Amino acid sequence: MGQAPVPGWRTSVTDLGVPPAAPGGDATRIAVSNEKYARDALIDTLDNRAYFLARSSGPSGTSWWLTGLDAIDGHTLFPAVQLNTGERAPECFLNGPDAMVCLVDDGSAATAWVVDLRGGEVTYTGPTPLRLSSTGLRARRTGDYLLAVTEKEGVYGVGPKAELTWFIPGLGTVFGPAKNIAAEGTGGNYVFFSLTDGHVFTPEVPEGAVFDDVMFNGDGFSARVLKDGEKFNPTVESFDLTGRTIGTLGLTGFPAAEGLYIDTSLSGWTVVTARGSRLLTVDGERPHDTLLIGTTLYVDESNHVDFQHWQPYDLKSGDKGKPCEIDLGRKYFGTDGTTAVIAVTNPQVDLIAKAFDLKTCEMVWSLPKEANSFGRIWRIGDTLVQVSDDGTELNSLVAPS
Repeated sequence: MGQAPVPGWRTSVTDLGVPPAAPGGDATRIAVSNEKYARDALIDTLDNRAYFLARSSGPSGTSWWLTGLDAIDGHTLFPAVQLNTGERAPECFLNGPDAMVCLVDDGSAATAWVVDLRGGEVTYTGPTPLRLSSTGLRARRTGDYLLAVTEKEGVYGVGPKAELTWFIPGLGTVFGPAKNIAAEGTGGNYVFFSLTDGHVFTPEVPEGAVFDDVMFNGDGFSARVLKDGEKFNPTVESFDLTGRTIGTLGLTGFPAAEGLYIDTSLSGWTVVTARGSRLLTVDGERPHDTLLIGTTLYVDESNHVDFQHWQPYDLKSGDKGKPCEIDLGRKYFGTDGTTAVIAVTNPQVDLIAKAFDLKTCEMVWSLPKEANSFGRIWRIGDTLVQVSDDGTELNSLVAPS
C-alpha cells in the first residue's frame, strides 16, 4: 500500500444487466448521489460479494435495480433484478446469506421484493407488514439479517415472503450483533437470541443474575452481571458466541477488539484479554474508540470530531508511539501494517481516499476524483472498489505492477 493503486478489472453498469438509458433520459448508473448525506449505493457485502442499487430511465420513469458483483474479478453474480419504478428508491436488506428483501414504503403501506441471491430470482413480490418509518413494524438491519422491531413490544424475524416469523417480546431495542447472535433489552435485563431462527439462549451465569451494559465485538460480548443478592457489587464478564463465560474483566469495561477489552474499574484504563489478563495500563480518560493493528492498539483520544487524535500503544512493550491526526474509525479501510487507507466521504471534495504512513502519520498518496461527482470507494472483502465519477462503471484498485 506504499504506492497509489491503479485500476484493475472494470465492469460497467450495463455489464451488470441494467439496460442503457432511453434516448434523452438520464444516464444509467450505480445509484450513487452527489449529495453529502445521501444513502449509499452499496447495499451490503458478503465476503467478496457486493450488492448495489442501480437506476435507469425509460418512458415510464426511473427504474430501480438490484445488482450483484464479485469483487475478486468483477464478474456479475446474476442478471440485474428490476424492482420498482418511480422516484422513490427502494431500501434493501440482506436476510441471511441467500436472500435480499427490498422495500418501498409510500407512507401508508409497503411493498416487498424478495430476491434469491443464488441466481437473482424474485421469489416474492407483494404487500408486507414491514415499514421503513420509525413507527410500527420497523425494518432493521442486524448483521446479515433483517428484523422487524416494534418499540416496547419486541423483535420479529422476517420470512421468505417478507412476513413476520418468530417473535421475542421486549423493548424492541436490539444490541449487537456478533456473528449471528444479538440481544434485546427487556426492561431491567436482556434476552440473547440467534438471528438465524430466533432461538433464545441464556449465558452462563448464576441463577437469578441479570445483565446490564451488554456490548458486542467480533467474537463475543461483555456484560455487567448483577448476581442475585449482590446487585450493588456487579462485575463485567466476557462471553463467547455461545454464552459461555470466558473471564472476569473488572467492575466496569467494554470490548476494544476481538479478544481484547478495556477495564475502567480503577483510575485510568487497562487493556485486558477476554480472560482478564492485564496487558497495558494507561492514565487518562477512557477511550472513545479503539483499533487493533497487529500488536498495536490505536486509541481515539480526540476531543472533537473535526480534530482527530489517535494514540498508538504497543501491547507487548507498553510503549506509546507517535499520535496521528487521522480518522481510524468509520473511515478506516485497512492496512498492510505500514500504511493505512482512509476513505474521504464528502462528495464535495476532489478526493475519495488517502493513505498514511502509520509511523510518521504523513500522507503517502491520495486518490483524486471530480468534486461533486458520483465517485465513491468501498472495501469489499480484501478488495478496494470504486465507482467512476459519472457513476456508470465500477473498477477494482490494485497495486501497480
